[in-house]
Amino acid sequence: MRNIHVGSSGYGIRSALVILLAVVLLDVSPAAAKLAASDTPIWPPDAKVGDLITAGVLIVNQSTPPNDTEALQLASLHVTPACASGTSPVCLNPNPDPGIFKVLSAVGDAGTCAGVVFTIDIPNPVTGEVELTPVTPVSFGPSTGPFLSRSCLILLLLRVFAVPANPVSGAPDFTTTALTRAVLFAPISGPPATASGTALITIEKGDVALTSTSNPNNNVPAGSMVTDIAAVTKAPGAIAPSGFVRFILCQPTDVTATGCPSPAGAKVGTDIPLVNKSATSNPTTNTTTLGKYCWRARYLGDHNYNPTNHTNSTTECFMAQ
Repeated sequence: MRNIHVGSSGYGIRSALVILLAVVLLDVSPAAAKLAASDTPIWPPDAKVGDLITAGVLIVNQSTPPNDTEALQLASLHVTPACASGTSPVCLNPNPDPGIFKVLSAVGDAGTCAGVVFTIDIPNPVTGEVELTPVTPVSFGPSTGPFLSRSCLILLLLRVFAVPANPVSGAPDFTTTALTRAVLFAPISGPPATASGTALITIEKGDVALTSTSNPNNNVPAGSMVTDIAAVTKAPGAIAPSGFVRFILCQPTDVTATGCPSPAGAKVGTDIPLVNKSATSNPTTNTTTLGKYCWRARYLGDHNYNPTNHTNSTTECFMAQ
């Protein structure tokens, strides 16, 4: 089954059904009589660290005569959100990349599994594969029947936790492969129908929220020692930011209505490593000129997050008198 990429929102997943119907019909092969199925992952083409994304898995009964009149049951469904290779339904060494995504929920959206909730097993610590189990049985009508009666579209909600540590070779930076595999069986026939699919997704670095507060941030005698305290906040569930924060202090002649805008100001001390998502500047007494001083903090970024600046004219400022 060929890959299909759609947008990250739910409407893209649902609108893909029309395209997938045509694809499924084109891919049916009448060669040998057997139980058969297709498994098509529908993944957004890209996302950022910290994003919540909606993905989907479309499973269709494609049994050929004389098994085309049989109803099937879903025996198992597995999802590997990140793998460096899509050549195998299971992520084999040296390709596993666990911990890049977290599967938060799985619910049937259309077809015979509409409304069915799937429980989410603990990810395999080596491969990252997750087993999804329907709380009620999922049946597929005969492959000769209407599309919705022989198909099941399952929507997944995932949190992007980090950029791939083991990306796909030769693909754009931070691209990984989502693997899905399903097994369907018929009560009176065998062997079961197995199906698998792959989809590519590129993960971009995420953005953090940066705030900082001058200490003190009120009136001080000229020449007083001051510091700045920065706090970095990431999306819930995403990997914690690491790296360093740079602190810049603007003299009264550099301060504007917005604080200490880039590129004004002078770096204070050394870049400070984040500890528990916080950093405090080296102290400085370069405050001898009377007037308003303001800080600018710059998070320098890391493997998962982009650099960002923060300044303002209130919490990051003080008056030397």
